[in-house]
Amino acid sequence: DLRVWVVYGIAGLSFRGPGQERRSTSLAHAAAAGAAVETDVARLEARAELEAALHELEHTEAVLELLENQTLPTLHELVESRSQAVALGEESYFALFDARDQELALIEATHRARGAYTWARVHMWLLLAELGSDEAHR
Repeated sequence: DLRVWVVYGIAGLSFRGPGQERRSTSLAHAAAAGAAVETDVARLEARAELEAALHELEHTEAVLELLENQTLPTLHELVESRSQAVALGEESYFALFDARDQELALIEATHRARGAYTWARVHMWLLLAELGSDEAHR
């Protein structure tokens, strides 16, 4: 009685050297620490950007308020008083034209200040919206 046995298979053996588990654990801890540092850096950068945007918003608002509520009305009064003085013959046209030039330059500066203030508001809104969307994705 002749019997033939065929055995087929693949055997594998993996051997972990001494300290492999400690090495894997150390690598995982190092990766986690690195991620924590990156998170802290990103948080600090976001905070610095927000503080800069808030400062810019406050500054541009103060400049615009000063121009619109104090400087521009005062210069307008100067133009009016010089205009009346010219009508009475007490002032030259050159002084009136100089005051009007200053007033027009200040009106232009006020428009630029309004644009800077508007951009500061938009920038702050964009930053807050981005932070809000980041928090929603966590």
